Amino acid sequence: MTDRDQDEIEASRAPLMDHLIELRQRLFVCVIAFALAFILCFFFAADIQIFLIKPYQAAAAVHAAAIAKGAHGGNPFELLAVTMGIHPIPTGGQSAVQLIATAPLEQLFTKMKIAGFGAIVLAFPVLAWQLYRFVAPGLYRNEKGAFLPFLIAAPVLFCLGAALVYFVMLPFVMWFSLEQQIAVDGITVA
Repeated sequence: MTDRDQDEIEASRAPLMDHLIELRQRLFVCVIAFALAFILCFFFAADIQIFLIKPYQAAAAVHAAAIAKGAHGGNPFELLAVTMGIHPIPTGGQSAVQLIATAPLEQLFTKMKIAGFGAIVLAFPVLAWQLYRFVAPGLYRNEKGAFLPFLIAAPVLFCLGAALVYFVMLPFVMWFSLEQQIAVDGITVA
């Protein structure tokens, strides 16, 4: 530890009460950021829900079109192309999706869950920055430099992972689940 590092740590020392006040202020900023993001996501919850249902719609249409053609359940790579927008949704199959809400307030709770998860995603940069600003005074200069790239890389990698799940993994899961249906001799289990 150099004298410069020691002086930097000494300059950032504060009584416990000062740390608690700073923590309260940073948590308040995080709660405000989350609340604003929640309100924004709740306003667009129906659009977000439709966006999240699109892979199922594509899977159901590709599966129904394949069944109509006499194929067992279609090709999962065709479904991948439809989900990514490379191919249009087949018109020969089922393109309408009917989901069922079994409780009076289920759709409201679904919108609230969508808004909550969306708010975490939208507010993450603010949350991460507040966390960094709270712990930064206790870090050495080289530790601060090592911490900042993670703050930048985390949202980027999260978005890449979400895109991978939405465009690649979800179509395969939908295809697999639709393949588990039984429809023979007048018996249908879906």
